[in-house]
Amino acid sequence: MCSGYDWSVQVMDSAGEKVLCLSEQELVRVLENNVGRLLHGCPMQQVPVAEFLRAYAKTCGGCLCLEDFGVSTVVDLIAKIPYLAKVCSLYG
Repeated sequence: MCSGYDWSVQVMDSAGEKVLCLSEQELVRVLENNVGRLLHGCPMQQVPVAEFLRAYAKTCGGCLCLEDFGVSTVVDLIAKIPYLAKVCSLYG
């Protein structure tokens, strides 16, 4: 199967099913588009970190695999797109 660590575009045939593996740059572009769409649909363009993956799946129609981006937390994922989003503390 395809993993984010391949960092190349490949079309693989798995029992008649085509799988497209995106480069890191393309994965980040998709992430940017989806996170932008998610945030623009939220009140005050914010979503709690604890709800991010659920909100992403609901908005984008599929789960987000953190490992595809080489991260294990939502905070680390958002750090990959600092010009679009940031994680803020509720307490200042």
